[in-house]
This record gives sequence, C-alpha cells and structure tokens, in this order.
Amino acid sequence: MGHRKAQRRDNRGPKIVAILVSALLVVGIPTWFLFPPRDGSVESDAVVVLAGASDGRHQLAAQLIEEGFSQNFVVSNPDGEIEKVGYSFCQGNSQPKNAEEVFCMQPKPGTTTGEALTMEKLAGEEGWASVTVVTNRPHARRVRTNFERCTDLDTTVVSVDDLDIVRVPMHVAREVAGYIKFWINSPC
Repeated sequence: MGHRKAQRRDNRGPKIVAILVSALLVVGIPTWFLFPPRDGSVESDAVVVLAGASDGRHQLAAQLIEEGFSQNFVVSNPDGEIEKVGYSFCQGNSQPKNAEEVFCMQPKPGTTTGEALTMEKLAGEEGWASVTVVTNRPHARRVRTNFERCTDLDTTVVSVDDLDIVRVPMHVAREVAGYIKFWINSPC
C-alpha cells in the first residue's frame, strides 16, 4: 500500500505542472495582449491611425491632432471606400481641424508590417523622425514590435481604452497568429 501512495504522489507532480502551465497560457497570453504597456501622448511629427475596426481609433487620433500633439495626420486606409470610417477621414469629411496635412496611406501589403514599412517611407519623404501610432489595445504590442523592428522612427503607441469583450478571443487569436507570421517571415 505504501508503495502505491508514493507512486500516486510522484504522478501528481507532472499533472500539477501541466495544470499550472495550461492556466498560465490560458490566462497569461490574453492578459499580455489585453493589457499592454501604455504610452502617454507625446508630441510627434505625425499621428498615424492604423486600419481596422471602427472602434474609436480614428476619433482618438483626430483628438490627438486637435489637442496639438502633431499637425500631420496619417490614415491607413488600404481598403479605400470599403472601410467607411477610415475613408471619411481620408476624404475630408471627418478630418481634424488642426491638421496641417492629411495623408491617406495605402500600405503594401495591407498588414501591420506593411503599415510600418509604408510609414517609414512616408516619414523619410516628409523628414519625420517620430510618430504616434493609434490602434486598439490587443494590437498595441504587435504594432510596437513592427514599428520598432521595421522602422527607424521614434514610435509612441496609443490605444483606445474600449474593448469589445465578445471579440477578445478573436483579437487574441489574430495577435498570436500575427506574431507567429512576423517571426517566421522576418518581413523587415
């Protein structure tokens, strides 16, 4: 009997480790994406709003322009008219009043890395050294990685506070896949 109890205790160790590792992955990975480091708004040569959902990012970027953090407003709009909110900011309907210049960026490819590479090129043409990039919270870490690895720009990442809880699993899955693709392809 004593031998069986000792054997059962020995089997518990790997099970406990497996449970802890699983819990860490299930809780840790989403938490890592959903609670990125938060940069404060700072003056920069341009405020760049990345393409994506109508989640308030365009309005936040416009607010930063109106508050004087930059005079140059860049809207990533790879899908043109299909992306209605981004398109309205590109076409002047929703542009911030304090914007000296508005640039409608069509990144090639239409990915986060494409946005970083296209922004690097635009910044070079305009003589910019710093950008404030606006996106959503789950995307903030990958944006920072792309801009830090693919550009020489001093990059501040600002994200909208709101988070659609229903879409969290999709956001986390997209970010994990995006990181895997980034590290495998080394696109910069």
